[in-house]
Amino acid sequence: MTGLINRLIIALLLTFPFYASAAPYLVTTIKPIGLIAKDIAGDNATVDVLLPDNASPHDYSLKPSDVKKLRQADRVFWVGPEMELFLSNTLENADNAVRLTDFPGMPVLSYDGNESDHDHHGHDHDHEGIDGHIWLGPEQAKVVARAVYENLIHLDPEHKDAYTENLNLFNGQVDDASTKIAQQLAQSPKGGISYFTMPTATLKKALV
Repeated sequence: MTGLINRLIIALLLTFPFYASAAPYLVTTIKPIGLIAKDIAGDNATVDVLLPDNASPHDYSLKPSDVKKLRQADRVFWVGPEMELFLSNTLENADNAVRLTDFPGMPVLSYDGNESDHDHHGHDHDHEGIDGHIWLGPEQAKVVARAVYENLIHLDPEHKDAYTENLNLFNGQVDDASTKIAQQLAQSPKGGISYFTMPTATLKKALV
């Protein structure tokens, strides 16, 4: 009788196979981008940061373990050669790489203070002189979050609702914090400040 039951169980498993899909594996080059990615991913994806906290992206050298991470990742989010020049040869044509300074709608600042939106994307336009610190502005941080979101719902449509909720929460927190900081600046004795940048983590702390 036991043998018959076992055979029935095996037959059912073969008839209705169960597929365990792995959670998306995201790699970001630097911690500020990783923090944003984690806010959007929540518990449904794994986020790994390539560079140690004490390492500079301007002069970092890839280790074999780093190369393995980049190859295994479902998506790699990097700023671009403006920040991580050492990754240009590795990621420029990689299918799994997302270059954030090229992401649609990303406001980028040049070192002469001019700002523009990259609405025509590809790698044929000039990035020389672009400020790569794109996480320092609230609007830039929101575009980074959207880049992570759009890639996650492509990789893992099953959890689209959760990712959408996380994105909306993130954007709301950044907007609320930006409003509070702007009000504080307006009340400052010096006044007249019309533009500021601040790390996203600091913006969110303003809500506490």
